[in-house]
Amino acid sequence: MIKIRLFSTINEQLKRDFYENPKIKEALATEIKNLETGKTTPFSAAKTLLNLD
Repeated sequence: MIKIRLFSTINEQLKRDFYENPKIKEALATEIKNLETGKTTPFSAAKTLLNLD
């Protein structure tokens, strides 16, 4: 139970930091448009977002 709480806390903070990053917010909107128009794949879009500095 303690380990689950630990990992849950870490995961929530990582997600919060990721999605609140201004670069991610902007790039995410672009990648969603690219997905909708068939210009990228979900895997490629995720890789792009995860590799942003």
